[in-house]
Amino acid sequence: MGPEFAGRFIVAPLHKLTKEDLINIMNHSKESPLLRESQLLSEDDIELYNDNQFVEKIAEDAYNSGTGGRGVRSTIES
Repeated sequence: MGPEFAGRFIVAPLHKLTKEDLINIMNHSKESPLLRESQLLSEDDIELYNDNQFVEKIAEDAYNSGTGGRGVRSTIES
């Protein structure tokens, strides 16, 4: 690799999201997949009721899948 490319890469260490991180994504993100799914269901006059146990179960399943934030969306959709 030439020196012109060597300075163009950034190394950023990433850490695995915790269950608490996934819960935070669902509860507080403007792009929350849970909020998105709720809005889609409301268009068909269906109310999605979610409590802490529901959110924790989704976070646990997503965490166990090992796919990070994308696992949240997949778990909700399935």
